[in-house]
Amino acid sequence: MALSVCQPLKKLRQFLSNFLKVSLPTLVVLWLLLELFFRWGISASERPDGDFDADHLLVKFDSTAGEGTYTIGPFAGQQGRWHINNRGWNNLRHYQLGKSNKTRIAIIGDSFVESFQVDVDKSFHHLMAQQLGDGYECYSFGWSGSPLSHYLHVGRYVKDTYQPDIVVVNLVHNDFVQSLAEYNPYRGIFKTLDVGENIDEVDPVPYHLPWMKQVLKNSAVFRYLHYNLKFETQFRMLFDREALVHDSLAYMKLMDQEEERIHRAATYSIEGLREVFADQRLIFVMDCPRPSVYAGKMEKDWQYRYNQLARELVTATGAEFIDLADTMKEDFAKNQQPFNTELDLHWNEYGHEVVARRLLQQLQLAP
Repeated sequence: MALSVCQPLKKLRQFLSNFLKVSLPTLVVLWLLLELFFRWGISASERPDGDFDADHLLVKFDSTAGEGTYTIGPFAGQQGRWHINNRGWNNLRHYQLGKSNKTRIAIIGDSFVESFQVDVDKSFHHLMAQQLGDGYECYSFGWSGSPLSHYLHVGRYVKDTYQPDIVVVNLVHNDFVQSLAEYNPYRGIFKTLDVGENIDEVDPVPYHLPWMKQVLKNSAVFRYLHYNLKFETQFRMLFDREALVHDSLAYMKLMDQEEERIHRAATYSIEGLREVFADQRLIFVMDCPRPSVYAGKMEKDWQYRYNQLARELVTATGAEFIDLADTMKEDFAKNQQPFNTELDLHWNEYGHEVVARRLLQQLQLAP
């Protein structure tokens, strides 16, 4: 009996001894080699730390983050250099509080305005600033994942803090569903709407990166798994795809199920922005369902219904409306050049150029 008890203990001690002497050192060396590889070989993506502005209940970036490179895909095939300015936004310009002696254009949006997918000097708002010259300044306010309801919240902050002369609000197709509080997947960091008998605004909760992720972000291996391979998102989607609202089938179903509430939420936000910027020139820009443009069937794309909804609601307020579906459909028919890469559905450099040209045209020709 004593022999039979000692035998498993002996095997356990042997296993632990082998692990500590051989396996653990091997894993440590492998990890260090991967750290070097994902820093100097395939560059793991870098994203600046977030910072919660408690005075304005607003998530921005840490203004001390400096510069870095955001990479996309398993081989980092797409890269964008970012620069976080003095006020916590991805923009080369130093932001001045209050009124300016220049014509100030504020651009509000989500990741398309954040523009990490291209170099900071290739974003559409930077290209606009270059073309407009010294008499203008373009301030961008973009954070990935922001919905339409949050643009209203950011708009109030922008109006009070920077007093712009012209405001551009960039809309994308997931802005509408994700304005509803229960369908927003980003853990309450954005202003959302509780749409019932009345419409109530749900304030953002303070943004704090969990301490474990804060530590792990120092690791290139972790950043590669988290950002380049999107390991966490893919794992969660295996179990709760619809709750994440990242799947097109879930979006289509929600658009039908929640059509009335989506319409009310969008109306509330767009009318609210028009009220906030009653004395400013206000331009809404709606993104294009680009894959269906390439396939020649844009009007049949379910997302195109949001373009029509945006046009209806914006026009009713008297604000200006740019439908990039029209712009990009015409441009692609002529040039056959895609507006995004195969790795990512955000605009590539050419996409940003097209958007900048269209906005400049609007600024110069519209009354």
